[in-house]
Amino acid sequence: MSRPLRLWGERRPGPRPNLRRRSSSSGSRPSFSNGTHISGTGLVRRWPLFAAVILVVVVGWWGVMPVYREGGPLVADWFQVRDVTVSGASRVSYEDVLERLGLQSGETLFSVNATELADRLKSHPWIREAIVNRELFHTVAVTITERRPAAVLRTPSLNLLLDAEGRVLSALGEEDDPALPVLVGIDPKRLIQGEAQSRQVARAGIELASLVSQAVEGRLLVHAGNPDNLVAAVQGLRFQFGPSSFEEKWVRYQRLQPTIRARTDNGDSHFRSEIDLRYPGKVIVRERG
Repeated sequence: MSRPLRLWGERRPGPRPNLRRRSSSSGSRPSFSNGTHISGTGLVRRWPLFAAVILVVVVGWWGVMPVYREGGPLVADWFQVRDVTVSGASRVSYEDVLERLGLQSGETLFSVNATELADRLKSHPWIREAIVNRELFHTVAVTITERRPAAVLRTPSLNLLLDAEGRVLSALGEEDDPALPVLVGIDPKRLIQGEAQSRQVARAGIELASLVSQAVEGRLLVHAGNPDNLVAAVQGLRFQFGPSSFEEKWVRYQRLQPTIRARTDNGDSHFRSEIDLRYPGKVIVRERG
């Protein structure tokens, strides 16, 4: 028996789906789209678990404390500081390092503060940088970068050794270091006290000495009594630089240097010149008796 043909897209008769409208009432429990329900009784059931966890933590801590009291001295002995190693120091003595560290008896690798110890070391006038490391099991390792002498400040009462930043490294007394340039005209007391202006003038004088000494032989003397006009003297030449821009002024002089030096090389031992570089774009040469 043949069956009637059904066209594509034609609906076939069948039972209608049972569509029920879901109503929300005040008594129904809230639900999420995934079907999960929030139940107040679930939270209540978890309280015993929370209480049990807290009890275990309290009991565990109570049991650990006696062990810590008994084993604490033993652990401290395992990591007690017994050795201090120092590298990079030539002028700073080992005893000076220990004195600056100030380690107390019974210190351990856990009780010492490496940053604080490094700051203590940098308070030493010869120490520019310091690194402190803790090494198992009993060692504090210190690495030092020392400051380098750059000039001698000459005063009527004593000589001071300075670094490139104008910091006082040590007092030389009546001694001297002929390999270093000389500064004069700076109050030593203010420089020792760390006065910013005095240190700035000393730093400028050292910078000027370093620049001139690259092209002129002999020990340089820098007069820094007037901060607005630093004066350098070497081998019968006297340079007035003014307060700053040393490099640009020095380049101007070097263009005329062969002519000026030729007069000295000709045997004129009494030749004295003053080179005035204070004025922009000019090199003024004056003969001195």
